[in-house]
This record gives sequence, C-alpha cells and structure tokens, in this order.
Amino acid sequence: MLASQMSILRVFGLPEAEISAVVRAAEAEGCPGLRLLERDGEFAVCLQVSAPTQAMADEYCEKWTQKLRARLGDAVYGTGEASLARATLDALLKKRRLLVAADETTGRLLGALLQPLEHSEAAYDFGTHTWADAAMARKLVTPPAILQKFPGDVLQAAAARAALSLGAAEADYAVVYMPATVGQAPFVLLCDKRGALAAAVGPDLPDAAIANHLLDLVRRRTLGLHPSAGTISFRPGHEHPLLIVSQDGQPGQAVRSTRRRPVRQPAAPAVDGQPTGTITFESEDAPPPSPPAPRPAEEEDSADTVTFDPLPKLTGPLDFETAGPAAAAASRAARGQPAAGEEEPPAHSLLDDDIPDFSAGLDPAAIEAARKADEDAPPASAEDFQQAASKLFEPPETEEPDDAPPARDPMAVRRAERDAVARKNRSLAVIRRSARRRRRHAILATVAAVAVLGAGGFAAWYFLHNDLGARPAPRSYGTEAFDTTAGRYLRNAMERLEGIEGYLAFPGLEGRFLTAAGAQTPEGQQAGVCWASENWLGSATPSNTTIDCGDALQSLADEAAMAENTGFTLYLPGTTYRCKVVAVYYAEADGFHPAAYTDLSDYYTYLDFVLGIGTRSLYDTGATAGEDDHFLTLVGQSDTDGVQLCITGRLLTETESQTLATSISTNESALLTGAQYQASGRAAPDPGPLLAAQLDRYTAAGAAAAAEQSDSQTGGVTGGTTGLEDDLAALQQETDALIASTKDMMAGLSDIAGQIGAVETDLNQGAEGSVPSQTVPVDSLISTAPTSAPTAAPTEPPASSQEGQGDQTPAAEPTEQPAPTEAPASETISVTMNGTAQDMDLVTCLAMIAQNELGANAPAEAYKAQCVAAHCWILSQGGYPSVAGTTPGEAALAAAREVAHVLVTYNGQVCFTPYFASASTGTASAADVWGSAIPYLVAVDSPYDQSVASNWNTNGYNTGCARFSRQTLQDRILEMMGVDLSGVDPNSWFTILSTNEYGWVAQMQIGPNASGNDTCSGRWFRETLTAGCSVDGRSLRSQCFTVSYDADLDCFIFDVKGYGHGCGMSQWGAIGYAQNGWSYQDILTHYYPGTTLTSY
Repeated sequence: MLASQMSILRVFGLPEAEISAVVRAAEAEGCPGLRLLERDGEFAVCLQVSAPTQAMADEYCEKWTQKLRARLGDAVYGTGEASLARATLDALLKKRRLLVAADETTGRLLGALLQPLEHSEAAYDFGTHTWADAAMARKLVTPPAILQKFPGDVLQAAAARAALSLGAAEADYAVVYMPATVGQAPFVLLCDKRGALAAAVGPDLPDAAIANHLLDLVRRRTLGLHPSAGTISFRPGHEHPLLIVSQDGQPGQAVRSTRRRPVRQPAAPAVDGQPTGTITFESEDAPPPSPPAPRPAEEEDSADTVTFDPLPKLTGPLDFETAGPAAAAASRAARGQPAAGEEEPPAHSLLDDDIPDFSAGLDPAAIEAARKADEDAPPASAEDFQQAASKLFEPPETEEPDDAPPARDPMAVRRAERDAVARKNRSLAVIRRSARRRRRHAILATVAAVAVLGAGGFAAWYFLHNDLGARPAPRSYGTEAFDTTAGRYLRNAMERLEGIEGYLAFPGLEGRFLTAAGAQTPEGQQAGVCWASENWLGSATPSNTTIDCGDALQSLADEAAMAENTGFTLYLPGTTYRCKVVAVYYAEADGFHPAAYTDLSDYYTYLDFVLGIGTRSLYDTGATAGEDDHFLTLVGQSDTDGVQLCITGRLLTETESQTLATSISTNESALLTGAQYQASGRAAPDPGPLLAAQLDRYTAAGAAAAAEQSDSQTGGVTGGTTGLEDDLAALQQETDALIASTKDMMAGLSDIAGQIGAVETDLNQGAEGSVPSQTVPVDSLISTAPTSAPTAAPTEPPASSQEGQGDQTPAAEPTEQPAPTEAPASETISVTMNGTAQDMDLVTCLAMIAQNELGANAPAEAYKAQCVAAHCWILSQGGYPSVAGTTPGEAALAAAREVAHVLVTYNGQVCFTPYFASASTGTASAADVWGSAIPYLVAVDSPYDQSVASNWNTNGYNTGCARFSRQTLQDRILEMMGVDLSGVDPNSWFTILSTNEYGWVAQMQIGPNASGNDTCSGRWFRETLTAGCSVDGRSLRSQCFTVSYDADLDCFIFDVKGYGHGCGMSQWGAIGYAQNGWSYQDILTHYYPGTTLTSY
C-alpha cells in the first residue's frame, strides 16, 4: 500500500499566467499531483506525492515544495490553510509594528479581513486614532501645499494623507486604496518612515482582492522583501515614476516581470557595408557545426617581394671584433635620437627660369577675333567639364610590354621612408612616457610609505597619550576590584582629558564620564553626563542633586533593563557615592521636576519631593526613602517631546547594605505628565488617593525605622512605645496640611477653573453638600463678628465631607494646628481645611479656597464672586464643613479682603450657594439636582462655558470616561436596581424622560418597561449607578448628557457637556462673565436670582 503526502503553497503577487507556467514546468519535470487554485488573487499550489513508505513520500514532497518555493520567490507567503491576512498579521505582531488606514474605505476593506483574526487589534487600530475619530478625521486631509505643487496628482494626494495618518497614530505603516480617477488607474499605496510604495490594481477587483493587495504590500515591507513587480517607490512630496497597468487591465495582470523566455523577433535587415550572420543555439539533436572553409591566401605582388641570397655554410670558429666601449656608447646615443628624414633638392620648375613674353609677336586683331569667337560658342555641359577634368588630371593610358619590369613610384618610396621614421619616433615617445610613469609610481609609493609610517607613529602617540587604562566592566559592579578600576580610570581621565570631574557607573550599562555643565565631551569618548544643578552631595541637611544624562537612560524605561540597574555609583575625586534607586518616573519642566528640589532642609519641601517621586514612580524597586536622606537624580531624554525620564537614587549610609534588588514590580497607578496624558488621549487619575497611599507608605517606613532605632537604644526593652506614638502623631499632623499644598506635583492634573489643559479629579467638582435644613440669619453674624484671633481646632474633626450631611459639633479639647499667615487675623471661620478641623482666619480661608478652585490666573471679579459663594456655603452647612485650599496668591488675598464681610442673602437669611466647574449652556435648578425647589436656585443662562472651559464636552468616541461597556452596565443595573436586561435590545435600555431647557437630565427610565422601580434621577444615574465603571474606571462628568449604543464597540457612548452637579454658580461661567466686564455683584445675582448682597 502506497503512502502519500500533500503540501500546499500559498502565493500572492504574481500573474496567473506566470504561476501556471511554473506549475507546468514542474509537471514536465516529473512533479506529481499538481493543482492550481485561486480566490481573490490568492493562489494555492497543491502538491501530492505517493511513495512506498511515508518517509519517502515526506522526503519527495519536501524536495518538490522547496523547488516550487525557489521558483515562485517572495510571492510565497505561507503553507497550508494560512490566508494572506493571517500571514501579514503574524509578521506585524512578530516585528511589533502598527498598521493604520488613512480613510474609512481602506479601513473597512482591511477590517473585513483582519477583524475575525485573533490579536488583530494589537497590530491594526481599526481607525481608533485616524478615520474613526471624528476630530482626527477632519485633520487628515491633503495639505494645500501638496495640491498646489502637484495639481491633479492623485498619487501625491493619497501619499500625503497616508503620511498624516502615520504621524497622527504614531504607527509604523499607513495604507490607502484609491479607486480609478480621470487619468489614473486604481492603486494601493503604503507609506512609512522610509517613503511610499504604490502599485496599480485592476479596475474590477472585488473588495477582498483589493484588501489582499494592501496586505501584500504590508507583508513585504514588514519582512524586508522586494515589492512585487510594477511597484514604484517615492518620497511623498517629491516626483514619482509613472504608475501604469497592463493594457488588458485584468485582475492580477498588472505590469510584472516574468521568468519565461521572451519570443525571438526576426533579425532586422543588415545595413550595406555591415557584416550579417545568423545566431544559432546548440541542442542535443542538432549536428555538430562544420568548421569554416579556410580563406585563400592573398597573392603577393612581385614588386613588393624581397629576395635574399643564401648564406654560406660556416665550418670554422667564429671571430668577433668590436670597436670598444666608446663606440658602443656612441651607437646607443645615436639610436636614442629621432631619425631625421633625408632632405632632397626640389624638382626643377619652369617658374625658376625667366618666362618669355609669348604675346609680343601676336596680332591684336587676331586676339580680339578669338575672344569674340569664344563668347559666341555654346556653353559646355557638365559632362563636358567632367571629361575635360579627366583628361586634364589623368595621364593617357599607354600600353607597356609584358616583360617590362614594374616602375617604382618615387613618391611611394619617400612616403614609406617617412612612415618608418614616424613609427620609430612614436616608439621612442612611448618608451619615454613609460619611464616617466615608472618614476612617478616610485615617488608616489615612497610618499605613501612615509605617510603610513607617519600616521602609524601619530596613532601610537595618540593611543599612548589618551590610553586611560582598563575600563570598569559592569559585570563586576559592586566589588572592590570594580571600585579600584573605576578610581584609576577616573584619575587617568582627569590627567589626560579636559573637563572630566567624575565617573557614573551602572551595574548593567557602560559607565559615563561626568563633566561640568555646558562642557563638551572629550574627543574620542562616548557622550558623557553633566551636572544639571549645584552639587549638594556634601550637604549636612537633606538635599537632591541632579545630573543630566542625555540619551544614556532611554533603555531604562524598559522594566527588564531597569531590573538590572536598581542602583548606581558616582565616583568623584576622593569620594564615592553609592545609590539605590527609589523612583523611576517621567517629569516635565512646567510641572513636577526634580531640578526644582535641591535644598530639602525644609520638612515640607522634603516631604513634597518624596511624595512626588513616589506617586509617579513607574516601578517599585523595594528601596524606600526615610527622614534626612540625600538623593541623586539622573535626568535623561524620553520618547515624548518635552518629557524627561528621571531616576532618583537614595545615597546609602556607611552601615547600610549595598546589595541591590534583583527584581522589581510595575506600578500600574503611576502618575504621568500632562503632556503624556494629552498625547494618549487619556485623562489623569485622581492624585488624592495616590498621595494618601504614598503618605501611608512613607509613614510606615518611618515608623519601622523609629521602632528599630528605639529598640537599638533601649537594648530591646519595651516601654518606649509612648514616645514613638507621640512622634508619629506629630508627623501625621505635620503632613496633613501638605497634601493640599502639592500644587507643583498636581500640575496638569487638576480640573481647576482657570487652568489650561486640565482634566477631572473628582466626581463632584465644586461645592455641593446637602440642602440645609436650618437657616442662618445675618443678624446672628453681626452680633458675633469679629473675633480677635484664630482659635484652636478640635482634636477629632467632624465626620463631614464636601458633600456634608447636616450639622456637626466640634469636640472640646483643641490641639495646635499650623495655619497660613499670609493675611492678618481679624475674624475666624470653622472649617475642615484639607482634612484638619480648625478655626481659621476668615480672609486666609476664603483666599485659599478661591486659589484652589479658580487657579492662579483668574480675573479679580471672579475671585471675589468665588470668595462670597464659598463664605455663604460654609455658613449654610454649619459645623466644620470640608473644604480644600492651597497657598493663595496676592490676587486671591486682595479679593478675599475686599469681600470678606459680603454675603448673599434671601429674606434676611444667608443663602445656600453651591457652585461647580462648568455648565452646558445654562445651569440646573435645585429641583433637578436634589429634588427640592429653592427660589433662588433655578436654571439660568451660562453662555461662556463652552468657549472658555477646558474639557467642556466629552464624548465616548474620544475619551474613556464617557464610554461604558454593555456587560458592565448590565451587571451594575442588576445589582443595584434588580432589573435584568439580558436578552433585551441595548438600544432600549436607557430612555431620558425629562430634561430642563439646557439639557440637564432630571428623570431616566432603565429598560423598555416603564415602572416605578425602573426610573431614576439623572443625578443618581451619574453619581451612583454609573460611578467609576467607565472603560477607564471613571464617571460621567455631569448629568447633562445623551446616550447611544454602538454595536461594533459593544459599548454605550455618552455625549456629556459641562462638569459638576450643575446647580448654582458655574466657575468657568463666572470667569467668562468677569472677562466680559461683569462685577462680582452682577455674577452672584445672575447665578442666584432674587438674592441680595448684604454687608455686615
């Protein structure tokens, strides 16, 4: 029984005729079981081999497969059942390349083939960053400069759009398909950083075939293969070759090279005077060619034959006589001189003799008659002139007897003699030129040898002068031998090179020389590092020193590389500083940057720096920062413009172990820079919890260190716990106020009105709280104000928050708390400022709140309106309501001083004055938000928000905070409302029942069946049902939204306007009104209509 083996080669990019020719040739050579299949331009060459054994079948099948693969070349993209789309996707994944489409047509062509494949989203973005993004799609248009430079050139326009898509998505390849246009056949185009490739395709191809042509371009480019024949390459914006397609225009028949022998054309007729012949090809059956017939020898002219007499036979000895050496020298000199031709006297001429006057004896009358006869004679013809010339210049033919010897022409003899002389002169000239050439070669060889010797000597001198000895090997980092080698290497460099001040060593990277700021790297040395700040390494107080490392740190952004370099050492003359890495993070000049933290002697500055690097660290290296530590920070370039990669190391003490961590873990919640969040389209997380977690870690590390120190001092005897707890309590009290003052580390991360490029930080932005159940008469404030000085805060603050519920009463026993001293103390107010309950100076408190809410650059009237609204809100809440503040500037302090005793009142009572970040085009009423009507909290216009507010509109297609997974919401609704929506059309899940005139949602229906349990308020839907469950873990920014379902994404897409609860004063709206000339009185009475501003 015979065994069989089958193999299938998948081919794309060759015409069907060429593939058929290869298959027929293989079949003619004995390849069995061949079949050729085709679909959408993809060909399958099937081969089946039978043999007595399976091993023989496998072997023969493999041999024929390799032969066919060699003949088909790069057009073979796979074997078996693998499609071209699968092969291209595998190549992209292997090379870690990203593919994008420049327009929706091309994107859907590719998506139809790639979407069913697993992991396709890792190599193809499906238009997320290009054509599917409405804002980005509007930008991906052909630049006007290209249209002006290449009018009507469709190929240049397509290449320009592909190049724009490449940059917008930060992809590796961008492709585009362009249908047939006037003067241009349809084509496919690929663009990458190296240029563009384009290939014409048939006009009637199906969608799958067009997509396969695109994928074949990508596959060949990714794998570094030659493009298919007929493909042109050019740089976008530069001239390109003509892109053509074959005359028949059939699919797969574009102009391509072929391996078949071209048909011979008949030879053109020979030109007169040129040789003609026939070219024949040998074959096995053709007879051998006969040798050419010998040509007959030319007969020699007897006149040119020279006959020599035979020499006599010599029988005796030969005797030679010479003329001596002088004669030989004379002979050589004579032969070296050019031979002069023999001068002969010219032949005798009649002009040499006296010419007689033959006309003296002629009759004048006879001469005149002869002249007249000549004039009367008919003119001669051209033939007559030719015959006359022949007779004039050709001698008459005379018959010579046969036996007469041929006459020798004297002129020919002289010409032959002159030719011989000329040949001799030319030979002598060649000899002289050869001699001169030999002399030149000898001189050049000598000069070259001298130059080589000089260069060798200089190289030896340079090497000896600049040899710095053995370079420290990273594999021996941390050993005594490494320290010795590094110290010697540094000393040699400082002696022989200029500008060297130190040496920076890593355990897994080559070390770099340290130079002064602005100094150039010595010639022949690798680019070094330099001081980026003043050297604080020898400071007695905590400090941080910064070193600029250029591009030396880029590889350390990778986790594996960082795990091998969890420490570094700086060698300076006479001093060695060893560091363990405590944080690896990104920084930018406009935000948190280590160069701004050098002197850390102030406790708050120290803690600000430690918490800042901790919340931003990309990895947990196991090393922690304690009290009174010194730091050394390395700053280098990153992949993002304007962003630097920073590595902060803590200097080791003399008694501390130098063993480095061998493994690190990734910090998934690390804070990035504002530029990185903006580039990625993601919103920054809330830094508050991150700071709190980092503070807990720092406190725990400090407690452990204190406990260890206490044990060492007491010899392990317990009883010192009370002092440790007091220290920790004092530490906690000192750090509570620090969290609110981390303005630098929050740069670009807080959604503060007036701050450009901000993103959300909280679910409820602005002051909200609860609708007060009590009233505060203005008269009660007049009777109690002012007080002389701030009072102490209670030991345990009330359990209220920014959404405080009801009144709270402070405890009796106070403790001293740090309070700002920017403004003089005149009147106090009870608040929980940044987590600490205290009685603060009124002006300082209002200024801190205004600075925190509006940022540093708000108009003065907006600051005043914010201070009055915050003052009334605090009074309406009662107790110690929670507020957040930051160190105020002079503008905020001046505004607070001016309006500190101004209140918004209604019927003699202090108003409940909530405020929020931004509105849609107007605000919401208290009934829309809390369900309780308040006369002065009604919906009013707020027209400036959309023009001045940051992130005023968020859409689920552009940001994750407004996109919610269908399955997530289904589980959440079932859990919180008991409504099971499985099997229900998602398009009927959410129905907005009522909104106000500005779009703020009042009531919603959940599910298709309306019932009492299936409805909710817009506020509850935003703050409870959907809170924190968007695709990126955030919440809707406001309850002014619309919602739709996207089946392709299987997500609900919300379109949201504004930010915050929406009731009361819009902070961005107040800024807009202030910029347009409104006073704070106008702003407050607009947002709280019917109220009165009362001073006390």
